[in-house]
Amino acid sequence: MPMTPQARFSGRVAALASVALSIARLAAAEMCFDVNLRFSDRAPSRALVESMTREASAIWQRYDVRIQWSTEGQSLAPNSAWCAARHGSFEAFIVRRWAHATSGNAVLGTTWLKSVAIDRAPVYIDQSATERVLDSLATADLYHLVGHQFIAPSDVGRALGRVLAHEIGHVILAVRCHGTRGLMRPVFLANDLVTHNRQSYSLSDGELTRLRGRELTLKAQLSPGETASLQRTDQVSRLVGSTKTRSP
Repeated sequence: MPMTPQARFSGRVAALASVALSIARLAAAEMCFDVNLRFSDRAPSRALVESMTREASAIWQRYDVRIQWSTEGQSLAPNSAWCAARHGSFEAFIVRRWAHATSGNAVLGTTWLKSVAIDRAPVYIDQSATERVLDSLATADLYHLVGHQFIAPSDVGRALGRVLAHEIGHVILAVRCHGTRGLMRPVFLANDLVTHNRQSYSLSDGELTRLRGRELTLKAQLSPGETASLQRTDQVSRLVGSTKTRSP
């Protein structure tokens, strides 16, 4: 059926709007961080590692924060396009602390905030504590949440990725305090850690505003060869101390 002039005009407007939206997305600022993983287990499950990195990446990707993963200096995605400029780096230690085998208020993750710059910022994730939290789920609840009755390596990886995303958030946002809900809340429940739904791992409006301020601060620290010079608009005070994520 032939299109009327009005229909053709509407189609052009829609097409132009789509192009404009695409350009806006391309022009949107993006931060990029290197995260080097170090495991106390000599040969961690591939399914666990892939699930963990995928989950942490997905949580931050929605806020234009990209993570480039490596382990022991080797890229985990050698065929992917790397960022032209990096705004910081992390050393993430996935450890087993069998001495903390007691139940109740298990510390799942820890990091330290020392300065404005993010240079090999240390993050420690307790895999043993995380697994114990998941083990607290009843078989029926686990089946309802993930569709199977036993904890799989991918489930553990997803939980570890969420704890890691939280600790990375403390460093990127440069805040020691916790939020009342979302990604930066202080306590993670077992069902929240294992479910495929990551709706509860979001940033608040205030945290998102701070993220954009930090974006300008971190970009201002890059060399001229990495990015155009930006005027610093946010001064973050020096923070010394640690942050912890825990289970109930």
